Amino acid sequence: MKLSLSPHPFNKDLHCLFKDDDEYAIVHKKIIPSAAFKTVFDFGSIEELQAFWEDLEFKSAKFFCLSKLSRKTYTSFELEKLLKSLLVSEHAINRVIEELRKGWYLDDDDWIIRLIQKEMRAGASSLAIRYKLMKKGIPQEVFHQHLKKTYTVEAQQDLLIKMIQKETKNNGDRRRLISKLVRKGFCFEDVSRCLEKFNK
Repeated sequence: MKLSLSPHPFNKDLHCLFKDDDEYAIVHKKIIPSAAFKTVFDFGSIEELQAFWEDLEFKSAKFFCLSKLSRKTYTSFELEKLLKSLLVSEHAINRVIEELRKGWYLDDDDWIIRLIQKEMRAGASSLAIRYKLMKKGIPQEVFHQHLKKTYTVEAQQDLLIKMIQKETKNNGDRRRLISKLVRKGFCFEDVSRCLEKFNK
């Protein structure tokens, strides 16, 4: 029983994995490069072949993720989405994510908190941060408590006061200032309250 790799007939980014003459899987070159199959592998049973393939896919996907993580921090949700797009099996993805978490290569909680703090320093509203986290593929139930604890009512008021101080130095009129902050995602009532406090 032989396992071999051939170029995909219609997509240059893919390979076809064959078990003897039958197609066994479609794989992405970023995960399984041609160099991984310099020779044809021969197996005595289907169980032996499956065990080999599962191990190879897992190790290749893990290596790919570690390479990504060496250049940039990711959440498990981002890596899961990326691996799915590269045709990695769900079983292999789950094993890779679990292994990376155990090795402290992934820490979703820390990543979320740091992003919230970074966006707050940049003057982003709670709504804008929520949208950005959801766009990153992070479920609301995962980031909700972090956002609630970090982006408190007091923190928002302090941020709005600082932004109002900065804008008033630039001679911005009240209506233009309110509309600008509302466009950023701040609640009209919150902006108005902070303006009243600032003007007292």
